[in-house]
Amino acid sequence: MVTIGSERLRRLPALAALDEALLQRLAGVLHHQHCPAGATVFAQHDEVRDVFIVLHGHLRITAYSQAGREIVFHDLQPGDMVGELSAIDGAPRGATLVAVSQAELGCIESGSFNRLLQQEPAFALFVIRRLTRLVRSLNRRIYLLAAPVPNRVSSELLRLAERHRRPDNTARLAPAPKHVDIANRVNTHREAVSRALADLERQAIIRRSRTELFVHDLAALRAHAEGAPRPTTRHPATEVTSTSRMSAGAPQKR
Repeated sequence: MVTIGSERLRRLPALAALDEALLQRLAGVLHHQHCPAGATVFAQHDEVRDVFIVLHGHLRITAYSQAGREIVFHDLQPGDMVGELSAIDGAPRGATLVAVSQAELGCIESGSFNRLLQQEPAFALFVIRRLTRLVRSLNRRIYLLAAPVPNRVSSELLRLAERHRRPDNTARLAPAPKHVDIANRVNTHREAVSRALADLERQAIIRRSRTELFVHDLAALRAHAEGAPRPTTRHPATEVTSTSRMSAGAPQKR
């Protein structure tokens, strides 16, 4: 049986602000759980109400519409917490949690989780703030889904690129995000994502290859996501040609 110590929790950025006594108490109620890639931790409508803290790996929260379309809500990284809604209100799971990569989790039984909320104000405030960020994130998703598909694709690409921002306002995503994953996040189909990315490439905002996606200008990508028109470059040669044609077609004074 793997023991989870407070020192390991302290190394997780999301938990680093909690004091040592609280981290030790939290570590004392955590049970280690290993998940191979592709494993389902819990499924939508499950009655199990345990709470999980991601210790290592990449997990994804998804759900399926009545039409069978997969909807991706959120990707989880080390330090993220998931499952607290069912532990608090006792309702079944509202989504499915899947391990994208091999992962390690710390599992808290719902009873222990609720006792921590009641007895540790600092932990209760930590959870409240986390849920507040979740609500704000969902509000942004609702606003985003009202936008045209190209703007939605740019917004999702911007979210991914911000994690890999470079000092020169560029970003490199390797491996490149899959079109189907972007489509599931912004509620569209893979072909629409392909067209939107091709348009961004024509505008020299991104560059794609088999192995990576490079963002040339994060500011331009943000402007595209927000629906701002991209400035067009006027070519003097074209203007001269147009003027010459008008002159050629105009009647000459004698």
